Amino acid sequence: MVATALTALGAVSFVTTIVVGSLILYNAKRVGAFSNPWDSTRVAIGLAVLAVGVILSALLVGVSRVIEYLVADLRLRAREVEARTDEHRLEVPPRAANGD
Repeated sequence: MVATALTALGAVSFVTTIVVGSLILYNAKRVGAFSNPWDSTRVAIGLAVLAVGVILSALLVGVSRVIEYLVADLRLRAREVEARTDEHRLEVPPRAANGD
């Protein structure tokens, strides 16, 4: 459940980053920030928003994948322990109720 939520959050973060970064860069283009080096702060902010957002999205998706892997590994180990316990129960004969 947590892994799915992180994956969804990563996707939403990625889309939001693309939209916001594109709008900032479009605004910078309209103002003429690409041709004037003294007014290039908007370009830098737009590129920074895109870079940070993409990295954040990749980290969220990566963490969700790690959580999915760890949950699957934990389930596999639990099944192995349960199988060993069942085998041990079959090997050990039941004790008599009167203490013999």
